[in-house]
Amino acid sequence: MKTKNYFTAYEYLNQLKLMYKSYFDLEENKEIANKKFDLYAFAQIKNEKYFASRKLKIWEYTQYDHCLIDINNRNKLIPDKNFLKNTIEKIVDPHRNHMQSYITFVNIRENSFTEKEINEINNFSYSKSFLLGFKGWCDVCLIAVDLSNNKVYTNQKGKKVADNYQPERFIKAKSS
Repeated sequence: MKTKNYFTAYEYLNQLKLMYKSYFDLEENKEIANKKFDLYAFAQIKNEKYFASRKLKIWEYTQYDHCLIDINNRNKLIPDKNFLKNTIEKIVDPHRNHMQSYITFVNIRENSFTEKEINEINNFSYSKSFLLGFKGWCDVCLIAVDLSNNKVYTNQKGKKVADNYQPERFIKAKSS
């Protein structure tokens, strides 16, 4: 029995915008490294530890989250290494207090992914360290949303956030 298709790709994108807007800066139709994305979401989290007063800072570090959302396969499902290198150069700034950057590619489709594509997603891995890790690192997460079957496929790094992208998660928001 076929599962109910809860959303079109654009309805799902609107639900993602609602989810992101509290914590992320959003930009629609963003071009990065000569590829256009339907939505770019950016968040920065700064952590600091003080001793006695704010004048005596013990340490500080910053984490970044970049989400690039593509609808109906405008770009390749699996980004090539050249594109990843150019994207990281363009959006990641490994400054002194940079600890970690996540780049999450979200591919939303109204039709199914093939078994080959699902295996490529599951096996995809890309990580880059800056100055042997002293200036932090960057991890790439892949999220593939199949709206025809209401399924989400991820690589290993994407499993941490996969639940946030489940179409069922947005059903209540859509009906209210």
